Amino acid sequence: MPSIERADGTFQLLDALGRNRRKRRQRGEFLVHGVRSIDAAVRNGWPLTALVIATGRRRSRWAEGVLAAVPGATLHELAVDLFDHLADRDEPCELIAVAATRDRDVGEIDGAGPLVVLDRPAAPGNLGTLIRSADAFEAAAVVILGHAADPYDPRTVRAAVGSLFSVPVVEVAGAEALSPWLRASGRRVVGLDEGATSPLGRRTGPLALVLGNEGRGLGAAARALCDELVAIPMRGRAATSLNVAVAGSIALYEVTRGA
Repeated sequence: MPSIERADGTFQLLDALGRNRRKRRQRGEFLVHGVRSIDAAVRNGWPLTALVIATGRRRSRWAEGVLAAVPGATLHELAVDLFDHLADRDEPCELIAVAATRDRDVGEIDGAGPLVVLDRPAAPGNLGTLIRSADAFEAAAVVILGHAADPYDPRTVRAAVGSLFSVPVVEVAGAEALSPWLRASGRRVVGLDEGATSPLGRRTGPLALVLGNEGRGLGAAARALCDELVAIPMRGRAATSLNVAVAGSIALYEVTRGA
């Protein structure tokens, strides 16, 4: 079992990991909330540097199992009010994990499934949902282009519901930086754009699916990556577009249907 360290003095650091992107990057650590997410991190061998508990609260068999599974992690014991301040109010849990970030490279991508390329996604919840959908449809990886939502933001981690620890997530400076590797990969690059005239349909062969920013859609550099642009046919009277996470999930289902 991890050694116990009185952690009231480190509360500010833990709080900053939840609130401050720069601090997460400086420390190379982020917070993980929720049973399913913590279980996924443990199951996939993701490095957990610390676990946080509340002083005096009884621990369940599940919590004891997590503690036993990561004996090298430091166990921070927080006063109950401090723990509750850090805890996820939507999915309260008796443990909070501190995990190490991973600096992945496109050279690590080797799966046969579709590659999901996200052009500057702004909303952590959308990013997390797309990571979860990528996992559900066996995507090879999720590539994030440019300045975007942080994959280690607690809102992203929560929305991914453990899939962050299963699907490779690679951050790239921009479309121009991705282009040489993407061309060499032999994937056909399909961009999703509401103004396209070709409908989305089932695909065969290696594929990269490019999704645009929530407000601005595909930028010029991301468009230049694409071999073709397609749209999801819309039959409603008022809706002319879909939330990017919804659209991306539909597209992943469609391109992998029957695979």
